[in-house]
Amino acid sequence: MQPQRRSKVIRTPERLSPLFQLCTIPFCASGPPELTLATVDDMDEKTRIALKNYDWMIRNRGPKDVTLDWDSDTLIYGDGGVDVSELLQQGFTPATD
Repeated sequence: MQPQRRSKVIRTPERLSPLFQLCTIPFCASGPPELTLATVDDMDEKTRIALKNYDWMIRNRGPKDVTLDWDSDTLIYGDGGVDVSELLQQGFTPATD
């Protein structure tokens, strides 16, 4: 019988890129985490859209103008911001049109 597999969100220290906070790794419910190589094929479509949108924001607005505030779940850019869930929306940036 194979152990039940789940996905665990890994919180990273603030000094690392917020992009790492979007990543998940599989782990075994009956033991320590299994370190496996995640591939793009393993991502669901919403994760792919969020990463493409975030990547576009960083590349086109610059890393000094785009911030993820995890305490308020806000993507801050320019003079305002939006709920971080907007990164999941197809068409939020030209990268996902």
